[in-house]
Amino acid sequence: MNRIFKFELYKLFRQKSFYVCTVITAALIFISALSTNTLSGKESFDMNGWKFAANAPANGQLQLMLCIFTALFICEDFDQNPLKNIISKGYGRKSIYIGKYIISFISAVVMYALDIIAAFVIGTAFWGIGNSDGYVRAIFAQLLVIIGYHAFFYAISIILGKTGSSIAFSIVGPMMIGLVLALGDSLLKFKDFKISNFWLDKFMQTASDISADYGKLFAAVILSILYGAIFLAAGFVSNSKKQF
Repeated sequence: MNRIFKFELYKLFRQKSFYVCTVITAALIFISALSTNTLSGKESFDMNGWKFAANAPANGQLQLMLCIFTALFICEDFDQNPLKNIISKGYGRKSIYIGKYIISFISAVVMYALDIIAAFVIGTAFWGIGNSDGYVRAIFAQLLVIIGYHAFFYAISIILGKTGSSIAFSIVGPMMIGLVLALGDSLLKFKDFKISNFWLDKFMQTASDISADYGKLFAAVILSILYGAIFLAAGFVSNSKKQF
């Protein structure tokens, strides 16, 4: 397991897509700050470093960049098929699956952290540091939802095994699920209950809302983690049945 971990970590540092996606998401944050500052003006716009940092995942299109990187990182082994040689050397599928997940998980957390730091520095430079208020809470809550998204992207990449289809489904999949759940709401017409509230997109909205009550916030992060566990279980089952 230790050798698998080191091998995947070595691959991560040599993965150009990791650096490219990280730079792109940080660049998008800077462009967002520049355009916001230009259009709104420093005096009249209610923005500060903490608030801008809490908006970093949306401004930097982190979800999109993360799904692209995850597919590129995971599917590379399926496209080039070195896994057959790795397994022939005595490494189990379980160790490979866990090792890949841990490294891609670390990369997701690093990308998120760099986004937050970049947004905080840029936002502070433009509008001042401001008051943290509930923004620190939102930043940590969003991270837990991002972990759920990452598990979805990871499972899709493992199941499909092809870079193009994995990226396409990772982009469209969450949107399609949200639309299906919204359609279910329109058909069922419950008064005080919406099934569309129980999906990652809604959880991200709740995590980003500094005025959200703790009950809804707690449910959002716990269910995001639960979704992540379900996605990982599905990926594990698929990985155990794959032919290399």
